[in-house]
Amino acid sequence: MAGIFNKNTTEFLKGIRDNNNKEWFEEHKQEYLTDVYEPLCLLAKEMGEQFSDIPTVVYKASRIYQDANYPPYQHYRNTMWIYILHNAMMWNQTPMVYMELSADGIVFGFKISKPQSYVMENFRRELTTNKDFFLDILKPLKEKYDIKIAGEEYKRKKPCEDEELIEFISKKTLYIYFTIPSGREMYSAKLTERLKEAAIDFFSLADYFMPFLIKQLPAEVEIAEENEQKAQKLKTDSSPIAEKYGGFMW
Repeated sequence: MAGIFNKNTTEFLKGIRDNNNKEWFEEHKQEYLTDVYEPLCLLAKEMGEQFSDIPTVVYKASRIYQDANYPPYQHYRNTMWIYILHNAMMWNQTPMVYMELSADGIVFGFKISKPQSYVMENFRRELTTNKDFFLDILKPLKEKYDIKIAGEEYKRKKPCEDEELIEFISKKTLYIYFTIPSGREMYSAKLTERLKEAAIDFFSLADYFMPFLIKQLPAEVEIAEENEQKAQKLKTDSSPIAEKYGGFMW
């Protein structure tokens, strides 16, 4: 049984990386549709529909056009992606499972790429008071996948005396992922099932992070009467996620 991706997938992504122009793309558009976009959409559906019982979860596969605000012939992606996350207005501020497909292979895991500063502060606070809960989520991922931990760090390191937490405490953004290089494993018929399983495994991190998106006001802060209506609106956001977690303050 053939895999969802093949050598033609890699060759196209190499080509668009080296020839990012309308002429080359138009000559190879059918290869893009057959070997990249259609299998990517199928894979997104296979992974995303596992969460169909959770009405707030959405999934999306990218198209090759870099930016809808510009004519397509100006920019093309050479890295395609799939996102699975709880629906929200600001995707790059929302924890998600992601897959990136490039000529070099696949990067798969969890990320929160542009969180509000208070989100990571909430994360740090939770880590220092209840680290075992997070480490218990991370442990099976470490055992099952060759994960890497990355992300932008504060220039001035946050103090931390716990060796188990040092690599997390100073993170401004967070990526936890594994890689599959282009080649036999990426072209394998087993790839789809492996990534479907990984999507479920890594979504535990997305769920763990969702409560941190709530910006809690300190108890001693008094909300002025003229701001009370605005504050109430934020607390009662109509989003299903907001209802689940008590309201977003983006």
